[in-house]
Amino acid sequence: MIQHCVLLRFSADLPAGQLERIRTELVAFAATLPGVRSYQCGANVGADTNHAFGIAATFDDLTGWAAYDQAEEHMRIRRELIAPWLTERAGVQFEI
Repeated sequence: MIQHCVLLRFSADLPAGQLERIRTELVAFAATLPGVRSYQCGANVGADTNHAFGIAATFDDLTGWAAYDQAEEHMRIRRELIAPWLTERAGVQFEI
């Protein structure tokens, strides 16, 4: 299995409610993919303020992760909901 972790940081002009919109659309999208074992994401609750949003997902294999990563709906979410305000992204995929 593959664990996928992403941390996102956004500009100060991120619209109110945007993080919840990102979360809602990512969760709905991930639920459509057969290779996703688990998918969690959400806004930072404030314990550590380095990043505003995190994603932790488990995939059956690299093929499942690639299907998620390259899907048109994922690209749309990145392009429309994340990229306009994104200032930093950190990501890693590793075997578990």
